[in-house]
Amino acid sequence: MTETIELLVADDEALERAVIIKTITCDARCDEKYQIQVYQAQDGNEAIKIFSRKHISAAFLDVRMPGKNGLEVAEQIKLHYPEVKFTFISAYGDYPMLRKAINLEAKDYLLKPVRRREIVNAFWKMVDPQYLLSDEEENSSGDINCWNPLDPTKRIINAAKSYVLQNLGKPLTLGEVADHVGFSVSYFSTLFSREENMTFKEYVIQSRIERAKTLLENTDLPMKTIAREIGFQDPDYFSKVFSQKVGTTPSRYHFQERKGDGWEDFLTKFVR
Repeated sequence: MTETIELLVADDEALERAVIIKTITCDARCDEKYQIQVYQAQDGNEAIKIFSRKHISAAFLDVRMPGKNGLEVAEQIKLHYPEVKFTFISAYGDYPMLRKAINLEAKDYLLKPVRRREIVNAFWKMVDPQYLLSDEEENSSGDINCWNPLDPTKRIINAAKSYVLQNLGKPLTLGEVADHVGFSVSYFSTLFSREENMTFKEYVIQSRIERAKTLLENTDLPMKTIAREIGFQDPDYFSKVFSQKVGTTPSRYHFQERKGDGWEDFLTKFVR
């Protein structure tokens, strides 16, 4: 005999709701024991109304949506229906929100764009944990988000690193990147250092040097241009940092990597 699970998906983006619903209803394991009845809400106020009329046992709630946000909805529902299980979805790695989600005993906190396995696992954490993927399956799947107080850490760090790589030519600051991923400077700095085993500043320098090496290996750009391309306004300082990190000057590195060129070409390219 199958058991009916009444699930609410509340998100102001119709596409996000459709992806979650399609992913869950297509999971073959649902047919073994459960019948899934799904309800949709496009804002917090509508979500509250559905909770008052239906017997919702699990819900995916977008953290930021019109009317009441997902955290406010969960907070209100918990007062009347403490047995309801919640998973929060957000496009922001906001630490205060994550902390509040933990206080509300959330089963998961997922960052958009959410992968299929994350949705499936979050659903089963709320409904029936025995259907979760095994440890071996989780360890072999890089896109599974196992819940703990630091759960979207990896995605936050990846978002920060991606932002750095896209803006190497700009004077990047820790505060700017922390703000981009939605965390305080102090928390983001500690988190980044712990996850990457280097400081944020060290990562930026490393990324700039790696980009410089690529340009030196594959282009004939003047040294001043390369320095500016990777965020160094002073070519001499760029040369100094490069030498410290690589063990040779940018000019020598270029020459070693482009041995097919003769000395005359080499000097012509860099004395401009």
